[in-house]
Amino acid sequence: MLNKENYSQNFCKKIVKRSPLKNISLNIFNFIYSSKKKAQSNKKCHLLLTSTKKEKLKTENNLDFELSNKDLQEIFEELNKKENENNKIEKSELLTKKRKRNFITIESLNKKNNYIKYKIKKNPKITTLNNEPKNKLKVLTYNILNPSCMKKEAEKDLSTEERMNKIKKDILYLTPDIFCLQEADLYIYKNYLLKEDMNKYEILYGINCGSSFINIIGFKKQKFLLKSFKNFSLLNLGKYAGNRGIMNINLELNQKNNNNEQKNKPKKIISVYNVHFPWKYESDRIILLRTIFNHIKENYNREENKKILIMGDFNSEPSSKLIKLFYYKKFLKEESKNYNKENIEKDKTSKIDLNTLYLCEDIYNKFHFNSAYQFYLKEKIINGDFMRHPAYTSRTKYFKKTIDYIFFSNNLKIRKIIKLPYYYEVNKEKFLPSKDFPSDHIRLFAEFIL
Repeated sequence: MLNKENYSQNFCKKIVKRSPLKNISLNIFNFIYSSKKKAQSNKKCHLLLTSTKKEKLKTENNLDFELSNKDLQEIFEELNKKENENNKIEKSELLTKKRKRNFITIESLNKKNNYIKYKIKKNPKITTLNNEPKNKLKVLTYNILNPSCMKKEAEKDLSTEERMNKIKKDILYLTPDIFCLQEADLYIYKNYLLKEDMNKYEILYGINCGSSFINIIGFKKQKFLLKSFKNFSLLNLGKYAGNRGIMNINLELNQKNNNNEQKNKPKKIISVYNVHFPWKYESDRIILLRTIFNHIKENYNREENKKILIMGDFNSEPSSKLIKLFYYKKFLKEESKNYNKENIEKDKTSKIDLNTLYLCEDIYNKFHFNSAYQFYLKEKIINGDFMRHPAYTSRTKYFKKTIDYIFFSNNLKIRKIIKLPYYYEVNKEKFLPSKDFPSDHIRLFAEFIL
């Protein structure tokens, strides 16, 4: 008879070369283990070990043995205990490995872990007692999708009123100091933005070329004073270049409520460019970028220490030549072979001429523009550190790419950016907009220290 001392407790689910039970061969143990699942009572255990099966086991292993129902039941109980313990260990390991996911919704924006913080050296002049900087600058850019571009499939589930109320709710929860909207129109401007809940913002618009769209810039009245406003006329691209728009405002930080010591300091001026580039030709987008850089160069004054923001819908991927021109040195490394003097003189149809390159070099040396989301991903999608932008900021039925940016000059220190929705949240929709996402673009939000 088998006693408790006669079998080992080193049970395992997998079949081993040696039997875990002492004085019992592997074939006998496998037979007992396989019968465990079928045996639920003592009667079934007894039926499984019939005389014919016992004789077969004896002949195969040359062993005399007798197993009672009690012994079998004890073995099964020990095996069950061991399996339950293993299952608990596996479940606990799975729970620790599971990744915590924070769903980004309008209601959860004020919660923690929704922002990615940048490491900045602490400066006692900037920080307050609560380690919060005194002069923060929060900016938002959002392509809100014009109602004329809505597809019939989406119109059934989502009306313009529902979409605009969600967009407004998102703006009011984030409370940006400056926000830029693209693909708006005068109907949206009058019926949704000029309302009581948006009273704290001064809202300006600029008419686009090639469509009825407008660009919108809003800023807080108490925080800033408007110094200048300009809407660019972009007729030099022709009638069929597509929708395009650039508007610029210069804002001065209001220091009335500050101390006399701060009043004597030089004025802080912020220049904001709201951009909507055409999607069709990259050469047209490069011409528009050149107009922005020329405007910056003409109005640049070292004494003002002007801080510059260029944000909006660029309709260009991170690997495009347009985005590489912001990082002039990176552009030279990858594109210098194609854009030297000899090649440009031979090929007069080149998209980028030498004057544009010299202008981009001059702007790069003075301002060193960077993108707020350029280090969003841990791994590089494309070679170069500046190509770690999100996988996409626009999602339609046939299009999924990053085309929205927030570029800032090096005299602005970035503090944090908001996380974008997880990919599976967006991918579960066939296309955007949807009930959770009111536009086919995802809004970008960043916080800086002035």
